[in-house]
Amino acid sequence: PQGYTSLDADLDFTDKNFKGIQKFSGTFFGNGHTISNIEIAPTFYSAYGIFCEVTGNIYDLNVKNFDLGYHTFQEGGTYAAGGIAGILRSGGEIVRCEVRDSKIQNIKNTGVTGTLYAGGIVGWINGGTVNGCIAWNTKARIGDNRVTGYSGGLAGRIDNEGTLRCSGR
Repeated sequence: PQGYTSLDADLDFTDKNFKGIQKFSGTFFGNGHTISNIEIAPTFYSAYGIFCEVTGNIYDLNVKNFDLGYHTFQEGGTYAAGGIAGILRSGGEIVRCEVRDSKIQNIKNTGVTGTLYAGGIVGWINGGTVNGCIAWNTKARIGDNRVTGYSGGLAGRIDNEGTLRCSGR
């Protein structure tokens, strides 16, 4: 979606089915509110997060108890997973966001090969910018030995002039 979105209250997704917002190119103001207890439902997307693929801006959003459980992927695929965004593309920005008490561990041991980038805030910064963000008590895990890729506390991979600045408040 494009345009402006402002979160005016905390949201609790306990026992709700949530697949993530597939492509986000607008501006999202979290206003310091928290989205909690999100378990991402299995899909066939290549990017996983509250926002799957971002070319817009996300400000001041807190996420607590985000769970990207084990998903089965297609053979040879490339995937990205993060608590805020799966992929942050050129022109996109994530600012002053926090992920707490969460798990990004989305390769099921099924014998398939593939590539995964997993991070507490964003899986793959592909030209975008992350500024002033922090991840607390968050586990980013790639999976079994047939899966390659990178995992990190804030971002799993950064390339195409992507930027990670001043993280940790």
